[in-house]
Amino acid sequence: SFKSKLIITLSSLKLKENLKSNIIDQKVNHLVLNNEENFFIFLYRFKIGLKRFHRLYLSDIHGNVTLLSNKMVSHYTWLDNENVVFFGENENYELGYYIINTKSKKIKLISKKLPKADGHPVVINENYLIFDTYPGLDRFSKLFLFDIKNDNLIQIGAFYQPFYFIGSKRVDLHPKLSFDNNICYIESAHKNNIRTLYEINISNLITNE
Repeated sequence: SFKSKLIITLSSLKLKENLKSNIIDQKVNHLVLNNEENFFIFLYRFKIGLKRFHRLYLSDIHGNVTLLSNKMVSHYTWLDNENVVFFGENENYELGYYIINTKSKKIKLISKKLPKADGHPVVINENYLIFDTYPGLDRFSKLFLFDIKNDNLIQIGAFYQPFYFIGSKRVDLHPKLSFDNNICYIESAHKNNIRTLYEINISNLITNE
């Protein structure tokens, strides 16, 4: 039978902030395990007054947490068992896609070719990065593939999202991969104004190693 155990509490995270001001609207989200399933990362978000704060934490399966970043972090994924790809700010509050090492906490920019636009990154075999963008002013969401080793960026497609899908109704592409990495799945409403799951064959764009 399955058993659950509380290993991290909001109270324990709040204590780490050591703040006298009242923290409100606390939440933990975006929990992601590494491949070895011995560490996971998560976001701790809270507000003080009207200002929102972000904390990217690393934890082992026993709840021993380490702060990785106290700058704005939005979305992320594991590159390997020690490095994390994320979109957010570096030490100088510059937005972009970065890699952070969970042991040294060193951050480096992946490439100047990547757009400074928030999205949902997915890694393929530590060699490729697939990510999307939110709908722009033209209402198009874009899907990109980046070859990390060869520093090559290509746009897979652009998908028009009708104005009806805004706010809480917004449609994000949220790319996901098949087990063999040959198919990329996205959600889009570009056809007939209906939220639909689509599959895109990317086998000709990548090398599975």
